[in-house]
Amino acid sequence: MEWAWLAPALNFAAFGLIVLGGRRLPGQGAFLAILAIAGAFGVFWYALADFLGRGTGTYAFSVTWFKAGNVDVPWGMVLDPLALVMLGLVSFIALVIQVYSLGYMAGEERFGWYFAVHALFAGAMLAVVLADNLLLLYVAWELVGLGSYLLIGFWYERRSAAEAAKKAFVTTRLGDVGLLIGILLLFKLTGTFQLSGVFAQARELSTGVLTAATLLIFLGAMGKSAQFPLHVWLPDAMEGPTPVSALIHAATMVAAGVYLVARAFPLFELAPATLVVVALVGLVTAGIGATLALVMTDLKRVLAYSTVSNLGLMMLALGAGSIAAAIFHLVAHAFSKALLFLGAGSVMHGAERTDVREMGGLRLRMPLTAFSFAVGALSLAGFPPLSGFFSKDEVLLAVLGKGGVVFPAILVVLLGIVFLSALYLARALLLTFWGELKEENRHAHEAAGVMAVPMALLAVGAAAVGFLALRVGSLSPGFGAFLEGEGHAFRINPALTLASVAAALGGFALGYAVYQRHLFSPQRLAQRYSFLHRLLVNKYYVDHAYQWGIDRVVLAFSRGVALFDRLVVNDGGVNGTADTVRVSGLRLRYLQSGLVYNYALGIVVGVVAVALFWWLVIPRVL
Repeated sequence: MEWAWLAPALNFAAFGLIVLGGRRLPGQGAFLAILAIAGAFGVFWYALADFLGRGTGTYAFSVTWFKAGNVDVPWGMVLDPLALVMLGLVSFIALVIQVYSLGYMAGEERFGWYFAVHALFAGAMLAVVLADNLLLLYVAWELVGLGSYLLIGFWYERRSAAEAAKKAFVTTRLGDVGLLIGILLLFKLTGTFQLSGVFAQARELSTGVLTAATLLIFLGAMGKSAQFPLHVWLPDAMEGPTPVSALIHAATMVAAGVYLVARAFPLFELAPATLVVVALVGLVTAGIGATLALVMTDLKRVLAYSTVSNLGLMMLALGAGSIAAAIFHLVAHAFSKALLFLGAGSVMHGAERTDVREMGGLRLRMPLTAFSFAVGALSLAGFPPLSGFFSKDEVLLAVLGKGGVVFPAILVVLLGIVFLSALYLARALLLTFWGELKEENRHAHEAAGVMAVPMALLAVGAAAVGFLALRVGSLSPGFGAFLEGEGHAFRINPALTLASVAAALGGFALGYAVYQRHLFSPQRLAQRYSFLHRLLVNKYYVDHAYQWGIDRVVLAFSRGVALFDRLVVNDGGVNGTADTVRVSGLRLRYLQSGLVYNYALGIVVGVVAVALFWWLVIPRVL
């Protein structure tokens, strides 16, 4: 357990070694990144064995980082069930994606740099997971943002990739400012950055202060986990290499926001108003993502909006008060989404296209990819007994168990989102792999072994990880009980399960009828409901609103500030003052001639002027 710090340290070390000497190493040092993340996965198994041997609990260590006045700021690692789950998830998903990248990125000029940034990104996320204090967490949090910027913009020669990287970096920074203010507010109130210290003093703080602090922390989570209205960066992040998309969407960057709320949940529990905000933002995000995925034609963008929708479901579960349901869905989603993105990468690699309208019948050329993609899609749609079926059921149960006035109404909307999820996943699966093989796709080929094996492993996870929810006597207490204790064991509600399965089957059946049997024409529906279709194609005009705000407000304000700076501050305050002194000096220098008779004449004129003033003016005044 005391070796947990090795997980991020190995990856940071791999980054440094590849950057410094990768060009002189075989494969530009890519093996170092793979060995580092494999070592982190080994640390997970060691920690898990220790946990099972000694029983669950919290294990932590810290050392002094620095001192500022009377404040002693330590840094260290904390390992509890939540951190252990995330350690295993991040290290495994990152490992299989890096192995997959060996085939996908083969021949790339900056091959070593790609793996170096992968190592930096993985190390930063592992540091976020294990950090025992808010300051260290924030440093690692910003490194995750840096890693995402470098990976999304890996092909920076393409303007679209460079713009997407900047968009992701700037958008998430908006949330990060809120997170930093929230951290500083908590430090001001508690005098410590240590998570355990903040939690211990939380009940002494007023509800208003806790609400403000948790809302600011949630703002940071909204940025990283692409919650409305800060979701706009995630679809554009598809400009990076497809394995990067798999890593970001599955277990690292987007998972960071969900993890942050779960880690700080003792604070959120004491701020019920914030939990309602979390739930409502999650619901809106889930609905937006599900509806936009229906009209996207790029396969990766369909999956991107699917990620947005599922992140909304995780936040909704947290808003309903269930860490276990949110993290369980995060785990199930990570396996399924990583599998879907690697499947999309295999399609791009083998068929050299991403538009689902140009595909069809690829199962005949890429059977393994088609099977793997189908497992991921069916799991994420909620088909039993795949992983997504169990995790979505737990989200539904969390919402149902919350009670009150708001949450039962949310449950109805949530079932509609389950229906839409199955529909857009059926659309992506059927348009890509089923139907007749088009002539332009006859050159398509199956993925190489180094790409196929990771997909097969993820397919096993997407199919089987859901069974972790079940109790297996003394062998396994079930995911919920392991994460939060015996009182949080997952349960089954037969009526709700039937409703969920019916929604998933209904969505998939409609997708089959439309995109396989062609009983309905999507084009006619788009023409008939042209306003709704334009609304969806333009992504609810959120990007347009941002662009308008930047052009008409931000840039206009900036031009006004620049004009004020130029005319008042620079020309008046700085240059004006300097010019006044310079001109005064030019005028006064004529008084310093160096000639004695000039000075004598000046004295005489002065004396005469004073005498006349005293003789003529003063008497009249007096």
